[in-house]
Amino acid sequence: MSASTERKNRQTARSEGSYVKDINAKKEADKKKKQRTKWIIVGVALVIFFAFAIYLNSGALYRSLDALTVKNTEVTVGDTTISVGERGFSWLSATMYIICSISAL
Repeated sequence: MSASTERKNRQTARSEGSYVKDINAKKEADKKKKQRTKWIIVGVALVIFFAFAIYLNSGALYRSLDALTVKNTEVTVGDTTISVGERGFSWLSATMYIICSISAL
């Protein structure tokens, strides 16, 4: 086969999309694209994970929630408000219960 015939065959194969080098190059490009996409997804997942870990470690969630609010005459726990008198009574009754249960032994 002459060089010009081979050249014509290669040009025909390229135009049809069946040239071996073009096919291999396309496969390699697709493989690199998939690998790049995979690494981008892994990188984004790592960034999100570390951002979430830093957020949890900072304590911002706990600083924004009030567990106990103490005012002059009342104590508020969540939605429940206890006056100072109720608090004293509940403490006294709990103390008396403990003392009575110990003395019964």
